[in-house]
Amino acid sequence: MVFLLVLMMFSFVVNRVSLSFSDVDTDDGDDIYDIQVLAPNGGEKLVAGQKFEISWFAGSAIEYVKIEYSPDEGKTWRIIANDVKMQDTYANYVWKVPCSISDKCELKISDAYGMRYDYSFGTFSIIDNQPPKLSVSVEKESLWPPDHRMVNVGLKYSVVDNCDPGPKVVIKVTSDEPTASDTSSGGAKYSPDAIIKKDGTILLRAECAGDGDGRVYQIIVIAQDDSGNGASTKVLVRVNKKEGRIAINSGQFYDATAKN
Repeated sequence: MVFLLVLMMFSFVVNRVSLSFSDVDTDDGDDIYDIQVLAPNGGEKLVAGQKFEISWFAGSAIEYVKIEYSPDEGKTWRIIANDVKMQDTYANYVWKVPCSISDKCELKISDAYGMRYDYSFGTFSIIDNQPPKLSVSVEKESLWPPDHRMVNVGLKYSVVDNCDPGPKVVIKVTSDEPTASDTSSGGAKYSPDAIIKKDGTILLRAECAGDGDGRVYQIIVIAQDDSGNGASTKVLVRVNKKEGRIAINSGQFYDATAKN
């Protein structure tokens, strides 16, 4: 009876030791299949259009990985790269950050079979901080003679943004002379002195004060993308008092599209 009890206790101890060894072996074996995202791993701000180095660890048994990102906390996933070959257990991939503007982005790296994977620990952001590129010109930089005509100055502009295909554009026209209160330039009869059409055409009045130093119009083009980044450019159009004498800009205090 005593012998049987000792034998049962010995069997129990052996089984416990065997189970413990089995657990250790399994953990060590699993290490070669592990995947761990290192960056981005939460809290980063990635700039759209720029390059970011994704980095991760993968066990020696992992030959290829797939890299994906989600702009909506894992609801949808978009492939960054498929079948990225592992050259070492620590690896990186240079990613050109897309225009998926969001503060709820996640990264996922998985093996070729999708059996082993890891996510970024927290969410990161993709931001757009680049303003639109804007260029502005006019065909007529000077109007002559000052005879009150409304003249198409041939405004041309181009707007290109790294993310927004159609930035909002606002056009303003100012003048260094009032449009209606100065009778020496035609008064209220010939006002306002600028018209901005829906298609971007600008008409300016060829006139200036008789007792002044010529008139200077300023056309301002403002562009803003859907992330709030803005750019503005201006161009001047002069109405010389005398031919060959360049009008002096005395300060853009008046809205040329209004009566003032």
